[in-house]
Amino acid sequence: MRSWSSLAELEGVIENGYERLGYRELGDRGYRFLSSPESTLGSSRLIMSINPAGNTPDYENDGMFTAEGTSAYVNERWLSAPMGSSKLQVQYQEMFKLLRWEPLQVLQAPFSPYRHPSWSKLPSDVARETLQFCNDRIWKPYFTEHCPNEIVCVGKPQISALLDSIPYRVTGMRSIETGWNNSACQTATHYFFENDTVIVQIPHLSRFGILTALVCQEHLGDIFSPLL
Repeated sequence: MRSWSSLAELEGVIENGYERLGYRELGDRGYRFLSSPESTLGSSRLIMSINPAGNTPDYENDGMFTAEGTSAYVNERWLSAPMGSSKLQVQYQEMFKLLRWEPLQVLQAPFSPYRHPSWSKLPSDVARETLQFCNDRIWKPYFTEHCPNEIVCVGKPQISALLDSIPYRVTGMRSIETGWNNSACQTATHYFFENDTVIVQIPHLSRFGILTALVCQEHLGDIFSPLL
């Protein structure tokens, strides 16, 4: 059963979690539900990161959605970089090109909408409770009603919660070498579900720019093969 019946109710759920989980006391940096427009909620494609980063609120762009006709990874200016040119935005743009995905037709979302400069520096209890809250109150209800069949999971902290939030059984998985000689990002993982949904889990692109790194170029076809 869906725990929210409208987007207005979902916004209330997110704001309740912001207070309950302690994000106001942790810096009051705000939240972002989607990095894409509201219209992408019905997309068959999803790119899911862990959480919005940054030390300060993004008053211009934070909230529930981006404006129609925009993607955060293409049409926003982050820090001092020109629009769409930050290192992370370039990684996403290269991924869109490789997959031949039109950004405005792809659901782009963090698993946790709550902004924090570093997921790894969150208090462990807050990180754990955030994943559980977002699983139970946001994503499990969403995936029960609409489950994209092509998913890229950017980063590892959210993968277990993401797998749990999808109401279908995993029927297979395999690891793929990325070409990067670092234990934190040596492999990507493919997950296959009984309903034909596929997840490609890759290292976090803010730290490991596999889309442009020379050592990864010959591996990109294998990494993203279920989606190509």
